Formats: sequence, structure tokens, C-alpha cells
Amino acid sequence: MDATAIAVGAAGAGGVVSAEPIGRLANRLGSVRLIRLGIVVMATSVVAIGLLEQLWAFVALHALIGVGTAAVR
Repeated sequence: MDATAIAVGAAGAGGVVSAEPIGRLANRLGSVRLIRLGIVVMATSVVAIGLLEQLWAFVALHALIGVGTAAVR
């Protein structure tokens, strides 16, 4: 299994694991705020991926992108 497959799996896992808690948080904070927060999380993670070289950071940031994606949906 290569690094790309692991990163894609981490992004999917991050989204699946965080979907329900993020939905509850959207009910409390409002969906517009959560969408904005999700966009910031995704953008920050993408920039950080471009700056880091370690595999563990690549996988962790892709999981964070999955969390951000769940917030935007």
C-alpha cells in the first residue's frame, strides 16, 4: 500500500468519524459558521501539506481535511 492510498483512506476516515459530532455542532453554532470553519480547516491543511515532508504529517493532515469536508457538507 502506498502513501497516496493511506492518505485517501485517512481523509475518508476523518470525514466518517467526525460527521455526526459535526452535525450536532452545526445545530448549536449554526451551519454557516461551521461551513466557514470547515473551509478554514481545509485550506490550512492543504497549505501545511505543501510545506511538510513526513508521511505521518501527510496522513494526519488528510484526516483533518476529511473533518473539514464533513463540516462543509
